[in-house]
Amino acid sequence: MRIYITGLSSCGKSTISNKLSTYLKIPVYSTDNYFYKDYKKLKGNAYENAVEQFMTKNDWVIEGKVLSLKLLKSSDLVILLNVPIFLRITRQWSRFLSSKRQRKEYGFKRNIKLTYAHLKLQFFENLDSQKIDNPYYASNKKYELIVTELKSNNVNIMCVNNYFNDADKIVSEIMGKIYTL
Repeated sequence: MRIYITGLSSCGKSTISNKLSTYLKIPVYSTDNYFYKDYKKLKGNAYENAVEQFMTKNDWVIEGKVLSLKLLKSSDLVILLNVPIFLRITRQWSRFLSSKRQRKEYGFKRNIKLTYAHLKLQFFENLDSQKIDNPYYASNKKYELIVTELKSNNVNIMCVNNYFNDADKIVSEIMGKIYTL
């Protein structure tokens, strides 16, 4: 089973993918670990090589906001997590304040930039064609376009509204969907 879990930052992708991986006994991979090197985006052949690493595997849960259309189309199920902006920002700062590793790796200034990016995407998003083709750019409007593209390719899609921190309930819903595939 190939499951791709995506959504904007701080929407619960890692939590849900790790729980699914445990239930299904299949490996979980984070796009952050494969599509970035020292916080810089991979491009060209390096990006394609990262995509090809997954194409050879039969079972996986991939989580992240990097949107490889090739990987999305090869998935048995694509799960799109939707979380309100206030909850994403709350989670982002909670994670930053409670995790020494987050503070060390990201720093305060970078966390402020991420908050600004959340607000900008929510209220001032202007989607142009360059951003649509950029796998590193994630936004609600881009997700709408991708869902349309995937539906036209008969990919199973599940949109989940994650308004509460109830990952177990969401995983139960996803498991129900998996059993119907």
